[in-house]
Amino acid sequence: TGNISVTAWADEAIRWTFNAFLEPGARVVVPRPTFGAFLAAAEAGGAFVERVDHGEDLELSVEDFERALSPRTPRLACLANPNAPTGTAVDSEDILRLAASSPSTLFLVNETFVAFHGRSLLDDEGGARLPSNLLVLRSLSKDYGLAGLRVGYLVGAPEVIAAIDLARPSCTVSAPSLVAAEAALSDGVAMKRRVEAVRV
Repeated sequence: TGNISVTAWADEAIRWTFNAFLEPGARVVVPRPTFGAFLAAAEAGGAFVERVDHGEDLELSVEDFERALSPRTPRLACLANPNAPTGTAVDSEDILRLAASSPSTLFLVNETFVAFHGRSLLDDEGGARLPSNLLVLRSLSKDYGLAGLRVGYLVGAPEVIAAIDLARPSCTVSAPSLVAAEAALSDGVAMKRRVEAVRV
């Protein structure tokens, strides 16, 4: 469908999102610490990066993050949810509220580890509630055990997905990887067993 783009894992999805929506000097808000690909993509694009520190309890203050969204509106705001390496998560309702409070900012939320902790923004009818400025990234590397095959996907508004697809090369995911991804996605029971085994 027009609201999904299949990518070669999370790093590629992040890089092409930044390429599509950032120009040198644009402002990006990123937590600290967090998934390193956010910062790498921002630096490669010449963006101005503002970091929002996690607290001593490793939780990210939603209020601190919201303050970073004004008065100078960032082009992109990035969250790994749950976050790596802290393992903490921001509530989905808080993320939706942040996106509503800064409608000119594109929010990129990496949910690679969401099966292990937290509630996905896609839980409600496949992301039917997602506002047009919220983009969700998923990867099959961890919960589905396909790390070596490098398959991920982005879910967002059709116009956002179309812009990203224009910025990236076509056919970056191999046919065998797509076949394996389709098989893995058809067996949610096995995925849940794998997640529970890892969590134990």
